[in-house]
Order: sequence, then structure tokens, then C-alpha cells
Amino acid sequence: MIAVFDNIESAMSFDAAVSELLGLPNAESKTDRYGEPIKHKTKDLWALPIEPCAEALVPEDAVLIELLTEDWFTELS
Repeated sequence: MIAVFDNIESAMSFDAAVSELLGLPNAESKTDRYGEPIKHKTKDLWALPIEPCAEALVPEDAVLIELLTEDWFTELS
């Protein structure tokens, strides 16, 4: 599952909340954060994967999808 956010602030807020829940950053595992938001190629949309540990923290305004479509990575004409 993937959560899609309509701005970088919302995506980063979700990342921060999950990172805190997971105790990140963690020097031992060398993990800085939960995830890096993925920017849509042409739209102001940001996506982050939803692991089971993060499901309860997904905000109500996030759109949930199964997979990112090709247009996330390539400009389609």
C-alpha cells in the first residue's frame, strides 16, 4: 500500500511520525528515517509506502493506492 499526499509538508510530517514511532534515527542500524517521499514527475504529489507498523499513522487526507503508475516516473504526453 502507498499513501499519496498533496504536499511535501504532509508527506514529511507522516515520515517524521513513523520515524519517531520506530525510534529513528538509529545509529546502530544506520537508519536515518522511515522513508524518502517520492515526487510525482509532473504533479505536486508525494508518495510514501505504508508498512504495517505505519498503518495507524496514515492521515485521513492521504489517498491510498496499491502501486505507483508510470506517470510518477515519466512525463506522459
